Amino acid sequence: MFLVQNAAYLTWGADLRGYSFLDQTVEVGSARFTANRLVVFAFALGASFVLIGILRYTLIGKAVRAMMQSPTGAQLVGIDTAVLHPAVFGAGLALAGVAGALLSMVYEISPAMASPTPSPPDRHHARGLGSTVGALLGGLLLGLVEAFGCTSPVPPQDAALLRGLHRGAAGAAEGLFAK
Repeated sequence: MFLVQNAAYLTWGADLRGYSFLDQTVEVGSARFTANRLVVFAFALGASFVLIGILRYTLIGKAVRAMMQSPTGAQLVGIDTAVLHPAVFGAGLALAGVAGALLSMVYEISPAMASPTPSPPDRHHARGLGSTVGALLGGLLLGLVEAFGCTSPVPPQDAALLRGLHRGAAGAAEGLFAK
């Protein structure tokens, strides 16, 4: 990661780069948001629901779930995992690219923006244990806890409460919606 990051610094420099697109303020109820953040949120929700629908209700989704659970078992029932695995990987890369393009409307671009941040191992429990909807809602809840925890000054006595909320959000993803 450090090699790629430093190569990007050498190529493009350390200056922040950004642009303004849909930066008008929109009032939703009593809260104010910029229009680009609403577009990013709507696209993320839409893409998530489409992906959940594909994975749940189509034959290709059933093949992907079978391959995730047992690649050998999927091959035994006739699923061509040599074709399906790269296709699913490519779809994930495409979604990551679209997410990066959408987030560039909200944040300035810098080689340091992908720096790894320390996170508790609880976050990994919300990334796919239990049901897909539980992972989606748990990830949304974790994002909200982290966003509010990072934007507001947290006194040391409240840090334990924030950690508890974080752990509770991670547990909700696998416990409330698990099959």
